Amino acid sequence: MSDDDDLKTLTVTCGSLTGTLIMEKFLCPGIHQFCIEINGQLTTPKEFMVMGDKEKLKDWKSAVRLGGQPFRKLMDSGQLDFYQHVESCTGRCAAKTSMRPGADAGSESAICSMGLPTMVPLTHAYDQGSDDSSVDSSVIQARGSNGVLAGSLPHPENLDTDFDIENPLLFWEGIINVRLFEDFVSEMKQALDKLQSDVTSNGLQEEDAQKLTNVAKELKQMGKFYWLLSMQKGAAEVNEDTLRKEIEELEKQKEDKRSRQEELKRKRESFHQLLDMGRYAKSARSISSSPGSSSLDEKR
Repeated sequence: MSDDDDLKTLTVTCGSLTGTLIMEKFLCPGIHQFCIEINGQLTTPKEFMVMGDKEKLKDWKSAVRLGGQPFRKLMDSGQLDFYQHVESCTGRCAAKTSMRPGADAGSESAICSMGLPTMVPLTHAYDQGSDDSSVDSSVIQARGSNGVLAGSLPHPENLDTDFDIENPLLFWEGIINVRLFEDFVSEMKQALDKLQSDVTSNGLQEEDAQKLTNVAKELKQMGKFYWLLSMQKGAAEVNEDTLRKEIEELEKQKEDKRSRQEELKRKRESFHQLLDMGRYAKSARSISSSPGSSSLDEKR
């Protein structure tokens, strides 16, 4: 097999399962593409995930790994992409790409079909004769159909935070229509995950508490929180009552055992007295039966 042939296939894993990714068959959106060969048979990334016993992840990009790294991380950083993605994007991939070198994976989302910036697929770098599979994302960034360089776009930290939605219904219908709904929800989930991580690492701040309260109110979770707290309170009361009864039972058993101990003590003392009386009687008979004692009795 030539070097070019090696570059067109990659060894992938999922759990303890190992397969071969056929790059030319790894087409957008990937999930149902028969592009992974295992035991001489082609299967899809989703089926490969199930075969690797990772279906609980519900995300094939997180389950399937290349060089020990999940596909999602490699695709988010631009080191891996679907074969000829720019030319053959279906618009159903919702591919997340890094907008600038060093940016956090998953911070921005780009859909090729909308003309937003995308990365050059890894196979393009291979076609250019690259022997290094870990291509720097800063090298393989390319212009989207709108002619804007991905690296020139503002990072989310520098975006206008005053952006607001005048008509939420129309806005979110539009987001669904352009197939960005999952991306937007994913971004919100990531924000909540980061908030959770910050609270866990640095402790709860007043600002964090207000954010959590606002989210809970907007998602109408306060009633559920009250129900959960009530359930936990009821469970604590039941456990407390059970423990109290167990303590009372132990106290009763303690008193019973103490009474039994006193009874055994009295019996022991009685047995001791009886044994002493037996020894005294035996001693008295010994004295009365001795020769000296008979002489004394006669003299008297």
